[in-house]
Amino acid sequence: MAQVLGRNSPCPCGSGRKYKLCCLAQPAPAAALPRLPSSPPGAGDLSEYETAQRYEAFGMLREAERACRKVLREDVGHRGALRSLTGIMRRTGRTAEAVRLLERVARANPQDPSVLSELGAVQVASKHPAAAAAVLRRALALDPTLVLVHNNLGIALKDLGCPDEAEAAFRKALRLDPGYAPAHHNLGELLQHRGQLSEARRCLETALQLSPQFTPSPPSLGNGPARTV
Repeated sequence: MAQVLGRNSPCPCGSGRKYKLCCLAQPAPAAALPRLPSSPPGAGDLSEYETAQRYEAFGMLREAERACRKVLREDVGHRGALRSLTGIMRRTGRTAEAVRLLERVARANPQDPSVLSELGAVQVASKHPAAAAAVLRRALALDPTLVLVHNNLGIALKDLGCPDEAEAAFRKALRLDPGYAPAHHNLGELLQHRGQLSEARRCLETALQLSPQFTPSPPSLGNGPARTV
């Protein structure tokens, strides 16, 4: 089986960061892109989704989108293809289209918390906190152990002006996974705004230790955006 460079793989540039947080965010120059045929060499070596990942890794978003859509025609609930496709839509300025797609899939799969999680994350990122909170609560009713969903619910609740509920959501995420850096960061930001500076600093420093992407902004060690994945 060919090695596939995924969004959460270590970046091949050697930075130590995840690929999605490093070189994936910087499209490669056209001259550096290898020519990828519509069917990769070695029939059967790559699945259609692996082909989509390969195209996306090289910044060939149009080809990646076509491959993802082909996967979803055969399996409408394919989580990886759905996430890749909505990510491509967001990167190309089509967030509303991503929301409509996820809403359609969620209606077809009302008991799938992963689809609701992805829809809620896109709604959080597109600044629709009320809709996001409702969807994320549905996801948690189906599976209350989803750390990412608790974190994103906290962001939505913070945006809605519900700091107590937001704090509870971040703390729940950390009870489920004490090593989850985004929840430490988001809780620290919230506590900082509430004047609880000692605990806020501890949370922000923990986030920085767990993941260097959370670079502090002196002198407050905060001021970064709420983090979702």
